[in-house]
Amino acid sequence: MKKISTLIFGILERNSYKRMVAVFFVIATVVPMILLQIISYGYLKGSFQKNVDELSEANVAKTRSNIESALNAYEDILYQVYTNDEIIENIDNIDRDENLAMNMNRLRRQLRTMCYAKDSIEAVSIITPEGNLIHYDKLTASSVNSSWVNSVEKTRTEIYTMGMRDFDTHILPTHFARKQLNKSNYLFHLVHRVIDYRNTDRPCGVAILSLNEDLLQEICKEDEVQNSYSYIVDEVGRVISHEDKEQIGMMISMPSGETFTGQASGKGATYISEPIRGWRVITEYNQESFWQDLSRQLGRFLGIGIAITLFALVMVIFITTLLSRSMNSVIAAMRQAQEGDLSVSVTKRHVVSSEMMSIVDTFNKMMTKIAELLEEVKLTAGRRRDAEIKALEAQVNPHFLYNILDSMNWMAIDNDQFEISHMITSLAKILRYSINSSNASVPLKDELEWVRQYIYLQSIRFKDDFEYIIEVEQEELLNFTIHKLLLQPFIENAVVHGFKDSQRKKILRIHIRQAPEGIEIEIHDNGKGIEEGVLQEILTKAENAGDHIGMANAIGRIHMYYGEESDVSVESSVGLGTTVSICIKSDGGVLK
Repeated sequence: MKKISTLIFGILERNSYKRMVAVFFVIATVVPMILLQIISYGYLKGSFQKNVDELSEANVAKTRSNIESALNAYEDILYQVYTNDEIIENIDNIDRDENLAMNMNRLRRQLRTMCYAKDSIEAVSIITPEGNLIHYDKLTASSVNSSWVNSVEKTRTEIYTMGMRDFDTHILPTHFARKQLNKSNYLFHLVHRVIDYRNTDRPCGVAILSLNEDLLQEICKEDEVQNSYSYIVDEVGRVISHEDKEQIGMMISMPSGETFTGQASGKGATYISEPIRGWRVITEYNQESFWQDLSRQLGRFLGIGIAITLFALVMVIFITTLLSRSMNSVIAAMRQAQEGDLSVSVTKRHVVSSEMMSIVDTFNKMMTKIAELLEEVKLTAGRRRDAEIKALEAQVNPHFLYNILDSMNWMAIDNDQFEISHMITSLAKILRYSINSSNASVPLKDELEWVRQYIYLQSIRFKDDFEYIIEVEQEELLNFTIHKLLLQPFIENAVVHGFKDSQRKKILRIHIRQAPEGIEIEIHDNGKGIEEGVLQEILTKAENAGDHIGMANAIGRIHMYYGEESDVSVESSVGLGTTVSICIKSDGGVLK
């Protein structure tokens, strides 16, 4: 060992710095690179297969879990149908021919309400013990014509018998129902017997919830691995949901093997989930293109690596001298800053590369920012302490509020005060939305739902003295993420201040459109407007903005969240109204 060390030091002493760097550069890069390329293919192949297996198995399990959650959510809606006392009473009256037309219309209105509880519900139906079918169907927009009764594989009697068999929820397989607007609609159905909890053995009928198959396919596509697709089959191998709609209803041979095992099949693999209500999620993964790409990429990397190494070998000797001088100037400045001199900066006179130039610029900006932050910390420390004290003083256990509101809600229901119950429910939703993760980002559809609850309470407060309109030009904009409670100050300003003392018909309009680089939200009211002086104080965030200080703070929040690239404009004319336009760039939210 000692002889080897002596030999190495002897070589270093007898050679120049440039030659030494060149020799060690070749030894340290070229030789390992060639060896690494030779042995990496086999390792990467096995490692990739393992990662794909783990990812695909996790994806199948997650898809299964999401489907189970979705089915549970729709079962909750079905539960509201088959346990509803009014529905049971109407069924009994219909089968006894008591006020038949009135009871059937009343029952259809109730089913129509349930039908619009979620977008994927296409129909809600009841089969009475006497064989009467009462339904509301969104695909036909009718309570007379059904989109699915004549196309399902079971007869009305068979469906009734299946539902009355026990107290479980049964599923009718997916089938083609109706073509609407050049789109083929496929439905599957949740079936459950209607239960009168005063006499559970009494046959009261069967409730059927018809759901669009797109619900299942959207869940399957949420977490798909590249070069793969997922579909759902039932216990006999019948396709329940597939991206190719023509495959729905077809029978397939179930791959053999244990659950969550990638089954090699030619140049692909198959992953199967555990059963959920007799269904299984199957993911097919095509690996052929990956192996071809992997081989080509390794070959390219080898060639490129050799070429880059030769070029770098020529340049490294020249660059080392210049880089040393640049690095020494930066290191000297860093040491000076380490000793406590925060006013230090590095001159660019000896900087010879864009990387070093970037380091110098970043270092100089960092030192300037540190000085500014130190000053800002001094100013904000006191404000933070005051805010924390106020927050502690105002703290109320949210669960206490929710429990009290829930008790008030049931008291209102017991006294047939349904409007008060609705107000309490809306208030509880507003509080829960506002308190939970108050600075979180949420989809725009959640924010708009909160806005609807808020405007509803304001309308009650002002005795329905104004009308509001919410317009969204493209449905995909509802998935754009924004910070919570971003719109509330502007809406409150319009309702509380804009409509005050206004004699005309009061209208609040919220219009959302796609902007060239993001999303634009426009809030317009035809109220009394804002005086020019007050409007300027709002836009400059002046503390004397009066009743409109909330708008000034909201504008500041938008710039704080999204940077100065976000755009907020306020236009107002006294006596004509106010328009607030908020433009958020695409990097401020995510369109999914």
